[in-house]
Amino acid sequence: MAILFLLLLQLPLSVVVAQTNGKINVGTSLTAGSNNYLWLSPSKDFAFGFHQLDDDAFVLAIWYYKLSGQFTTVWYANGGNPAPRNSKLELTSDSALVLTSGAQTLWSSGNTSSAKVAYAVMNDTGNFILLDTSIIHCDIKPQNILLDEYYNARISDFGLAKLLLINQSHTKTNIRGTKGYVAPDWFRSAPVSVKVDVYSFGVVLLEIICCRRNVLDMEADEEHKIILTDYAFDCYLEGKLDALIENDMEAMDDMKMVERFVMVAIWCLQEDPNIRPTMKKVLLMLEGVLQVSTPPAPFSFTSVKIEH
Repeated sequence: MAILFLLLLQLPLSVVVAQTNGKINVGTSLTAGSNNYLWLSPSKDFAFGFHQLDDDAFVLAIWYYKLSGQFTTVWYANGGNPAPRNSKLELTSDSALVLTSGAQTLWSSGNTSSAKVAYAVMNDTGNFILLDTSIIHCDIKPQNILLDEYYNARISDFGLAKLLLINQSHTKTNIRGTKGYVAPDWFRSAPVSVKVDVYSFGVVLLEIICCRRNVLDMEADEEHKIILTDYAFDCYLEGKLDALIENDMEAMDDMKMVERFVMVAIWCLQEDPNIRPTMKKVLLMLEGVLQVSTPPAPFSFTSVKIEH
């Protein structure tokens, strides 16, 4: 459990698109013919930047970086027209990507949103994505948390995700997500926020602690264990956390850590999204930087009790 948890702690502080080697902030630039001429995707499969055609001609494009000796493009900027040496590509807040040569503007991507660009990422599908601010992933679950070759955790599958603009904290949309991980917020006729992802993370956290899925088919005498989120809170309430990890000797040797992790998960699972912590606070509590206070009952009432 400890190894899996260390991997999970490498998730970003808020739920966002898979990152490049470093987040591309507004004001960051590339220069044709210099050592700083491209941005790579995390896997280094794709590159976005200046590809040299001859001594003084460069094309701004996205291409398959791992195909050595070949220049297989995914996308061209500026209609594929070459830019001269020392041309500059800059990420700006107002006009997004701007390609200039001296004082002349050769090309601009334009900002399709009314909000200012906050930052950008180059992802492993070969897309360069401009982001205004937060993203609600809407489908956090184990199947969507992948590990790269260095065992860094990566959030994947943004097919259901919703973007929030800079001045936007909530959005209204149809119910999205996977059964067992969906926050109760979705079932109310009100806008949702990034706190729905915090709830889903709480479910995943309990699954890692207990080495089981949230919902299971159980024998009649174990019906109280069917829903993990209910069962875990009952175990916490009655001081029986050892029942959650009965087959994990490594976890049994550090019950204080187990208790801290379970308490953090319960905070994430609060029915009221306003009570749930931010992901930044969640990670600080998991790492022991912040003290974890006693969580209240996550639901309006506890429907399942441990049978003695």
